[in-house]
Amino acid sequence: MNFPKARLVVSAVLFVSWLGVLLFLKLTSASVILSRPQFMLAQVYVIADVQGSTDKLEAEVTVAEVLWPKSGEEKLVGQKIKLPELEIYDAKQGNAGPDRYLLALQRVKGSFAIAPVPHGAQAHIYRWEAGTKAQIDEIITAKLKQ
Repeated sequence: MNFPKARLVVSAVLFVSWLGVLLFLKLTSASVILSRPQFMLAQVYVIADVQGSTDKLEAEVTVAEVLWPKSGEEKLVGQKIKLPELEIYDAKQGNAGPDRYLLALQRVKGSFAIAPVPHGAQAHIYRWEAGTKAQIDEIITAKLKQ
């Protein structure tokens, strides 16, 4: 094998190896990254059971746990709250079908709404999983230091 062919083989092996590394990172990394600005604007963080389908979530959710603030919002646990905007959420906004979700909420006229993301980006909901929990714990810690 002459030198140009050897360079081609080495380059091909390195390229395929790099693709393998990228695939590994994609499969093992956190699938969801929380929007810190959305949570900094939110007044209440809850874990809620959301029903419906991947096509359309139901507007009424049941609060399973209040993550922040701990005091004053305990009464929400077990309550049903209406979030009409959930009905139009799609996969880009976090709709993965019926499941338990982390929701960043704001008070609006005696009720609640999903907190917006600043600068015109779409608001999101986040499936409750280990990676989501680790990220929200960091955000709560940062918010408590304010």
